Amino acid sequence: MNEKVYDNIIIGTSYRGGPTLFSKMRRALALAADIPVTHMLVDIEDGDTVSLEVPDLDGYDLVEANIYGDWDTPPPDPILYLLAHSDEKGVIREEHILDLIARIVELEPIAHAIISEREGVEEATILSQRFQVFARQLAHSFDMRTPVEFRLEPYFK
Repeated sequence: MNEKVYDNIIIGTSYRGGPTLFSKMRRALALAADIPVTHMLVDIEDGDTVSLEVPDLDGYDLVEANIYGDWDTPPPDPILYLLAHSDEKGVIREEHILDLIARIVELEPIAHAIISEREGVEEATILSQRFQVFARQLAHSFDMRTPVEFRLEPYFK
């Protein structure tokens, strides 16, 4: 019998993977944008529950609709389109994609420097490569007019 280990996070065609890598990506982008991080308990790929650093968005004037991709007014930083979302039902709207891409590209070298100092060049380089692929895939979604939807898909072993 297959046992569910964790949920893959799927973001349009831009990202598919476990919660650990996505959490590291979000944390690095938050740190690069001077957004504080806090600890949160998360079930990770091997089935364990661990404390991961995640963006602390308490200082932002967010409403519940924002986590589903609905923004009446743009956030103060376009990276919030990615950081303030629901892993299960979030959406990055077409009109937000280009601003988000530009911000990811801007933050990538800053994130690389921060993560290099905190965790080493190898980890920083892996994350930089993921940011570059993520930005390219977001651009592809924009060009193809395909939605960038967040969803969880169970991973079984």
